[in-house]
Amino acid sequence: MIELTERHWDTLHFGRKMGGLVISGDFNLDELARLLDEARDAGYKHLTARIPGSQLGWGQTLSSAGFYLADVGITFATEINDAPEPHLPVRPATLDDIPALREISQGLFLTSRFYHDPFFSREEADGVFAAWAENSVNGGAADLAIVVDAGEGVAGYVTLRLKDVGVIVLIGASRKAPRGTGNALMAAAHKTYAERGLTRAEVRTQAYNYAAVGLYLRWGYRIARTDMTWCRAL
Repeated sequence: MIELTERHWDTLHFGRKMGGLVISGDFNLDELARLLDEARDAGYKHLTARIPGSQLGWGQTLSSAGFYLADVGITFATEINDAPEPHLPVRPATLDDIPALREISQGLFLTSRFYHDPFFSREEADGVFAAWAENSVNGGAADLAIVVDAGEGVAGYVTLRLKDVGVIVLIGASRKAPRGTGNALMAAAHKTYAERGLTRAEVRTQAYNYAAVGLYLRWGYRIARTDMTWCRAL
């Protein structure tokens, strides 16, 4: 019902062994205590468990074992019926855009769990999203990255996974971005989904990222599911 796995990208990025708990059913405090002992013996320094938002009992058990709540997420979903043209110039990101994307990303996702987990420094949290943006352009973290570029440099970006469902991985704009950049990025994403024949789209954000929640609701998204992310340093 509960399994320990290594988060390989996190381990490589942070230089410390990072793990995740995969929870597929009810568990008790004794089981969790044994798993924590195994994790310590294996050299893990940090564990993350993302569970459905409805599983309050699981969260209480995790809390009793020293885990702390670092994130509450909402996944939104919608059907793709039309794809309006972006009202700002957009284009696929290139390798030349990586420095700008890394700079935009630092301090942009302050509602993320990395900024609310005392295990990570502010510099480490900034670095996660800078690396994530770069890996999205390289194809490691997303299938496509799109930027808004009105001729004065990159103003914002969205990265997408394009499998059975269109998924926004990251979306954000610089502090100097023109008004409507978020809507232009959403339009670019939906246009891409339509071109790829995808009929359903999803995006996850933090429950207290009210600007993002408002944007997705305006685009016709509805709540599909919720989750909680619990963490513990070892």
